[in-house]
Amino acid sequence: MRILSYNIHYFSNDSKGMWSGKKPQRDIAAALSNLQPLPDIVCLQEMEFKSLRALRTLSPGKAQMDTFRDAWETAFEDKGLPFPYEGYYFPAHAYRFKKFIFYTTGLAIFIDNASLRVLNESIQPHVLTRNSPLQPLLGRLKQTRICAHLLLEEVKTHKKLHVYNTHLSLPSPLTKGYWLSKQKMGFGQNQILEARRLLNYIEATQGQTPFVVCGDFNAWPHSPVYEMLVAQGRLADVRALLKQEADFATAGFMNLRLHLDHIFSSGGIVWKNMADTRRFGDVDSPFHGLSDHVPLIAQFEVANALGRPP
Repeated sequence: MRILSYNIHYFSNDSKGMWSGKKPQRDIAAALSNLQPLPDIVCLQEMEFKSLRALRTLSPGKAQMDTFRDAWETAFEDKGLPFPYEGYYFPAHAYRFKKFIFYTTGLAIFIDNASLRVLNESIQPHVLTRNSPLQPLLGRLKQTRICAHLLLEEVKTHKKLHVYNTHLSLPSPLTKGYWLSKQKMGFGQNQILEARRLLNYIEATQGQTPFVVCGDFNAWPHSPVYEMLVAQGRLADVRALLKQEADFATAGFMNLRLHLDHIFSSGGIVWKNMADTRRFGDVDSPFHGLSDHVPLIAQFEVANALGRPP
């Protein structure tokens, strides 16, 4: 199977992040439809729901998830191909004033219906952010961060697989350590807490089934967040297993190049390659200029036993 993890920046790259646009939506849909082979699992971060920021991508009665699916389906129709995916949306946060919703955040997971089926009894996001004593005040300001989770079964082999998709917070400038440290991404105490909660949630839900964890972690390799995730063999970094270069730009801001996106797994997953994954800024990538991140694409096989990652 192939999995793709991508922060789509709510389809706003042509407006420098100010609002969503239909052209980035169509362009990302076209780039995804051109992948060969197609991914079986597509995990997206920064997907809007309904808001003023997303208004340009919305249609009457439809959320951004729906209009993106329509654009993606049209890209397949242009090729004379059936659309193979079923999508699941996981809402995270909404900035609102009374009835006015300024912008929203959320995650999405699409699966190929021909190769996979969903076994979850209920599909609800798991909250990772901390409950503060000032929650009634800060709750409206601080973005809620979540983990999206699907339990999948391969149609042909009946092997099961957990997929976790997440987007961790940026390091909080409201903590003392933020200003004392030159390094930021993956060093925030709030990020470390979210990473610990993510591990606890995985441990509580995985059972003996192999799993994949992907998303935008806002953390450099070898930062405290990263080291917590891979400590004691709990998770394995796909790039490390495939002996890929450690510092690989997956995102960009102005002239900065950042390695913030990762794919991890348990034992029981055999990784084959990361074909079609290109570093941020590679002009030959079909995803160049479509978001402030690039997708991570990896091929894998589910083994029979969970075990430990090598």
